[in-house]
Amino acid sequence: MLLTLDQSGDARQANFIDERGQLLYKTDTPWKFGHRTTTIVKAPSNVPGMSGGSVPVEIVAEIEWGMIHHRFRFAGQELEAGNFIPSRGKRVFNGPDGREYEWKMCDNLTSCELRTTQDKHTIARSHRAHFHFFSDNERPKLEIFPEGCHMLDAIVMTFVFVDHLRREKKQSQQSSAANSGAAAGASAGAC
Repeated sequence: MLLTLDQSGDARQANFIDERGQLLYKTDTPWKFGHRTTTIVKAPSNVPGMSGGSVPVEIVAEIEWGMIHHRFRFAGQELEAGNFIPSRGKRVFNGPDGREYEWKMCDNLTSCELRTTQDKHTIARSHRAHFHFFSDNERPKLEIFPEGCHMLDAIVMTFVFVDHLRREKKQSQQSSAANSGAAAGASAGAC
């Protein structure tokens, strides 16, 4: 399954659309000072044989972005991110099937990959946006392999979290490189 993020590429504010053009998930992170909260909803769908139209929107999870600590709310639970998906060089969590999974960042911080921790089997992979001069640009995507289809909600929820961390880390590295380059240029001009 290939889900395309239809907006800026920020997984906290996007529609996740499948290959048929159907909206599967929507994330919303209203801007405000202090703590921000991302709400992840499963899109309403028409269920064959049911009268009355579509099924109501289902909130899959909420992620509260604190200054230091982040929190997950899902399945009637509220968990500190550090307990639910701790950092061990990778972000590791227990899936709904009881197996342990890890999100691994690519070296260049442009994408990430979800694998089983035991056998390192890839379950999902993100693909960055591609910009083209002479053809349509490609939006960022989240590819979910058949082995992960039983836990779509968990994959989308944890992807939103790690993608935000990946973006923050990449911005921090770019700022750090720009600042060290500016500092090197200033000291070179001082002689």
